[in-house]
Amino acid sequence: DLFYVLLNKPKACITAVTDDRGRPTVMDYLPNLPVPVKPVGRLDFYTEGVLLLTNDGELAARLLAPANHVPKTYHVKVRGQLGPVDVKELRAGVTLEDGTVTMPAEVEQLQGESKHTWLAITIHEGKHRQIHRMIESLGYQVDKLQRVAFANLTFHNLRVGDARELTQQELNELRDLVELDHSTVARGRWRSDREATDIPRR
Repeated sequence: DLFYVLLNKPKACITAVTDDRGRPTVMDYLPNLPVPVKPVGRLDFYTEGVLLLTNDGELAARLLAPANHVPKTYHVKVRGQLGPVDVKELRAGVTLEDGTVTMPAEVEQLQGESKHTWLAITIHEGKHRQIHRMIESLGYQVDKLQRVAFANLTFHNLRVGDARELTQQELNELRDLVELDHSTVARGRWRSDREATDIPRR
């Protein structure tokens, strides 16, 4: 059976099925899964937010294929004050430390009473630690990173550390995005609350 899980990933766990160094993994938040699943892509250790896990290899491969430009949206807390020029550069594409240039991104400044800058950034590619590297290329540092959307999936009504099975509608929309048919089933029944895990809250 194909199975599709949405997790609102907490920080301080790794996006992997197991860890040889004994660190908590995202699987620790998914007790009693009916079938084994794997994360689609990865979120860094300290990044929280929307993570899809599935055993549907075809869908996972298409969602991760660079050619499909699947959108991912992050809320980013940047240490210090970013100026309009910085935002413009992020939108246009910045040169990373290895010489590669990022694709144009959608960037909005979020309003807040803070000496730091909050941004909403949507990227259509998935380079390693990309948001961190984009911000660092401008001489700033990321203080907090949260993925608020992956393709059509958001964490609405899902607390950090909670997980649930996708609904059929969500799965259909996801498959439409990467040009797959609607032949697979998501019942939207299974869920896991963070209280069911014995991981201490940080």
